[in-house]
Amino acid sequence: MAQKYPNTQMGHSNQQYSFSSYHIVWQFKLKELDKVIDAKPITLTPLVLGYQFDQHSFCFVYNFGSVVFFNVGTAKQTQIINGIQTHLNKIFDLSVMDEYFLELNPGEKNRVAFNRVIVDSIDKDKIEMISLILAQSTALDFFEHKVDSLLTDVQDLTLIVGKKARQISEKAILKLIKRIIAIKQDIIVSLRLLEKPEAAWEKKVLDVLYEEGIAMFELKERYSFLKEKLQMIQSNLEVLNSFSTNRKMLVLETAIVGLFILDVFLVLVELFIKA
Repeated sequence: MAQKYPNTQMGHSNQQYSFSSYHIVWQFKLKELDKVIDAKPITLTPLVLGYQFDQHSFCFVYNFGSVVFFNVGTAKQTQIINGIQTHLNKIFDLSVMDEYFLELNPGEKNRVAFNRVIVDSIDKDKIEMISLILAQSTALDFFEHKVDSLLTDVQDLTLIVGKKARQISEKAILKLIKRIIAIKQDIIVSLRLLEKPEAAWEKKVLDVLYEEGIAMFELKERYSFLKEKLQMIQSNLEVLNSFSTNRKMLVLETAIVGLFILDVFLVLVELFIKA
């Protein structure tokens, strides 16, 4: 059952609703998930699968691994996530999540604030726009954790090798390279979603919510930080390459990683120009 959360501090005419956003897996095959959720989808595109459970209750599942609930009770959220886990035969780590609020204030200007979005009315398009931004932000949290962990491992290995002044086997570096390549496609898929949604071009109110939303969640700035961390990983791999026992092979592998990072950079540049 959908749940509505009034906020008495906002006055009797205002109501507050809750978003819950999770990043739970690398990628989803949305057509398969349509069989899991017991409802008829209101949206089905290559990027998003959307459901409406009540007048003001929605769920959006994104192909890059995020699920966003709006005004959906905890029991219903758990049921849907458990159903996806059972279907995929995986146990999800639900630690990467975010909570955000919507304040319904008739007559108020539509805008995005620090901990909530204020709207004069609730409709599917507004909810889907904010849900997309939350989904991107949560996915970015997931990638930041992965890249931070990888960067730490590469830097630690570089320090160990430097202090002991010894060579390192190609096996150790190839393991790191495989981890980098493993996240390549997933990062690029999420980066492409920073392109302005078509709905934002068509409706001014959605354009305002989109522009203010990506600014409030600092999506572009965080992607830039991610780019810098990938550059640091590349630099550290080049240092490790100098200690390799098989320099020719590792020069080639490092070049592959360099191409991967360049690929991400090109996507970033393309998206920022379009935005």
